[in-house]
Amino acid sequence: VRSIGASASWNRFGTVHSLIRHGGYLAEGMSGTPVEVALAFVRQNRALFRLSDAGVDDLELVNDGVTPYSAGHAVLLRQRFGGLHVTHDGLITVGVVNGKVYYASSSSAGDQPPAGAVSLSPLQAWLKAAADVNRFISLADVKLQQDDTAQTGWHLFQVLGFSQPQRARLVAMPMPAGGVRQAWETVVLDLQPGGGLMAYEHFIDAETGAILQRENRVRNDAAAPALQPFQGA
Repeated sequence: VRSIGASASWNRFGTVHSLIRHGGYLAEGMSGTPVEVALAFVRQNRALFRLSDAGVDDLELVNDGVTPYSAGHAVLLRQRFGGLHVTHDGLITVGVVNGKVYYASSSSAGDQPPAGAVSLSPLQAWLKAAADVNRFISLADVKLQQDDTAQTGWHLFQVLGFSQPQRARLVAMPMPAGGVRQAWETVVLDLQPGGGLMAYEHFIDAETGAILQRENRVRNDAAAPALQPFQGA
């Protein structure tokens, strides 16, 4: 960080969280497309992201976003472990403009050993997630299982009592204490006529069945009040 005259903060993986050089650029005179410049910058400074050359090679491009009203690009890269992409952390963003790098941030987990094994089926993981939010489902209630991973990346289930298909997909989840777990990302979704709504996203350890994370995905939006003439009171 000192060698490029920058200021940095650090994330829970011990990699750079935010990197900026106030009043200047992190790198200049680089050639290629914004994506090529971003990858070259990460490779040149891979120690900041705890990545090897092979780790940089394995990064996938998520998005090359153009900054509105400027020539700047925000290049978003994502780590993969064992061919699985991550859904939390493992991200690197590089700001590029005209061959210069003006900002970088990341939740890179660095190089990690192979993820754990898979012993749970996607349905077993979803049943565990449903039970965690007090929806106790028997196997007899599961009317259809569909492997749609080739098209959408998800396993789909039709379950009695739920209006929508239920979902599970295998992902990699880096752990701040070290290592990567294979996890089933599940969605327990139930939108009933009349307004009842449930939407939970879980990450279930695919080897041990432990619940690594749960998040309520329901977002509420209040209607704007009707406009009323000002009465002077």
